[in-house]
This record gives sequence, C-alpha cells and structure tokens, in this order.
Amino acid sequence: MHYGGAEKVVLHLVSGSEGQAIASAVCCTRFIGSIGEQLRAQGVPILVTAPKRHAFRYFGPLKLLGAIRHLRPDVVHTHGLQAIATIGPLAKARLVPPWVHTFHYGNYPYANKRWMWIERTFSRRADRLVAVSEAQRSAIIQWHEVEDPRIVVVPNGVRPLPRRLDATGLAELRRGFGISAEKRIVGTVAVMTEQKGISHLLDAAARIAEKSPEVHFLIVGGGPREQEYRELSQSMGLAGVVTFAGWRDDVGDLLQLMDIYVMSSLWEAMPLALLEAMSAGRPIVATDVSDNAIIVEDGQSGLIVPPADPGKLAGAISRLLGNAELANRMGINAEGRLRESYSVDLMLHRYGQIYRELAADKKHTGFRPRSKPD
Repeated sequence: MHYGGAEKVVLHLVSGSEGQAIASAVCCTRFIGSIGEQLRAQGVPILVTAPKRHAFRYFGPLKLLGAIRHLRPDVVHTHGLQAIATIGPLAKARLVPPWVHTFHYGNYPYANKRWMWIERTFSRRADRLVAVSEAQRSAIIQWHEVEDPRIVVVPNGVRPLPRRLDATGLAELRRGFGISAEKRIVGTVAVMTEQKGISHLLDAAARIAEKSPEVHFLIVGGGPREQEYRELSQSMGLAGVVTFAGWRDDVGDLLQLMDIYVMSSLWEAMPLALLEAMSAGRPIVATDVSDNAIIVEDGQSGLIVPPADPGKLAGAISRLLGNAELANRMGINAEGRLRESYSVDLMLHRYGQIYRELAADKKHTGFRPRSKPD
C-alpha cells in the first residue's frame, strides 16, 4: 500500500464506500505502507496477511483465510498480482465469498511468464473480472483466454484537487526548488521504473534545452531506477535543466506548478497520474499506450505521440510551449473531460453495482460463510 495507481484506487474505494452504504476493510498481502497508514488513521480496519518470516510467505493464503473468517465479508475484491496469487488457492477450494478481481497491469504479453501463468490460472476462478481500460480488456481476453462476458471495464477515477494555489503559493513552491519565475515548467509524476519511459523524457529535455533555455523539467517520484536516471541526467548535461523532486505528498500542488504535463510511458493499464494532471487543468503530452488516446483527445485536451520516440515527444512539448493560447485551451478541455468521464464518484457507482450484484447472487460456487455476528 505504498503510493501507486492501484493503491490509490483502493484508497478511493474504501474512503468513498460509506456513501455507497458499504462497509470496507483492507487486507495487505505484504506491507501496510503509507496509504494503508492513511486508511488506518481514518478508522478503516487494516489486516496484514503476510507471514512474519519471509521464507514462509507461501502461508499467505492461510492467513488470508483467517482474515476472511474473521471479517465474514459479502464480497472480496482483490487488486494486483500478489493478491490474486494469495486468494487463488482459496478460490479453487471454494473457501471465499463472491470474488471480484481488478487487473492493474498493462504490459501484456511481455510480463513475467510465471506471473502471467498465475494470473491466467487464478483469474478464471473469480466471479467477476474488471479491466481498467478497453485496451487492457482486449489484451486480457486474448492472452488469458477469459470468457468475454465475465470481464467488464471500470475506468479509474480521481477526485478534484483538494485546493487551488494562488500566485503566492506557486511562487513559494518555485523558490523551494530553486526555479526562477521566468522559467517554463514541464513536469511529470511517475514511479522510477522502465515502464515510465523517463530516459526518453530526458532525451526530449536535452533536445528542448538546446533551443529553449527558459524551459525547466520537474520530475516527481521515486523508485528503483531513480538514482540511475539522476546519473543519466547529469551525464547528459541537464544538471540545471532537470529537477528530481523525489517522493512528495503535495502532488496536487506540484501539478499546478507545471505549465505542461508529460506522460512518456512505454505501457500502461489506466494511469491515475494522467487523470490527476487533467484535474489540475494541465495541457497533456502523452504517449499512445493503453487508452491514453481515448482519455486525452488528441488536439483537444492534449497531444498524443508514439512511445519511445524522444524526437516527437520533444516536438509536441515545444508546440505547446510556443502556443500559450492552445495550451490554455487544452488544459481547460482536459479538466472538463476529467469531470465528465473519470470522476471517483462514477468509479464508485460502477463498483458498487458490481458488489451488490455479486452479494445478491444465490448461485455462487459453494462458499458457506458462518452466521455473522450481531
């Protein structure tokens, strides 16, 4: 439950569940993490099903079974590969209540072959499967050979920004990073992994810096390749051009600091960071992966470019930098698109329907929960 797209979806589902007349608890298969601690502070029951000793992690399903017997839920909802690997053996033995699983991975068919097998094998035991994008749904049907009617699409959603910064607040943020007032800021928020295409973004930054020294790049986030990308930036002569902000808990504020938001990903499922940038009214430059070209309407709310193409990425960024009127209009359109199609309330409503349908289904596979306490 560290910060990431799937974890934020869980945060929204649990935080908004009371409005749907749904009581929620969370089981973490490994670590509580920062989002888990945030939910715990809100009074949400949090259980950790990871065995204490790393070498005995295969006891995870037994600990999860204990949690299910303790909580006695009407529906179990799993997210991600570790969760499906933990619940899968229980579902095969018909020891779980109605079960819905959401896929959050987008790199089919290039995923780890072992994990692909686990996901394909156990997902067939779920009562309902959810893809977060149309592209992901098509890939799952193809590579996991699931029955078409069993998998539905529920796009991720985000909430509006909790606050809007005034000029003073934005200036203070700039000073904190040492970015002067005359600089134009191009930014991204990403976990530092190969998936996010940060090396291609740095290549694009180098191309832009040659012609536009007034542009500064702000990269927010951390991860396993953070140090590698910092060193790459230094070797490319971008020390005064790129700022690595690391992990931050004020992403909503930092998005407002950016003149343009860039997503340079090589693959995605349904990127929440892109939706968050739209909620801030930022014009978008995004790679054509997953449903990005559906979320961001090319030429209307942003510009879509091929993945792994620094030249075209730099060209699209430069186009928006050189046309303030176009960039402003795209930012307004992006925020409107977010409110219309990708709100948390819409996501909560769709999942609430799935929960109620499963809880009311009398033809379940054979799970017999004990009587619930008063």
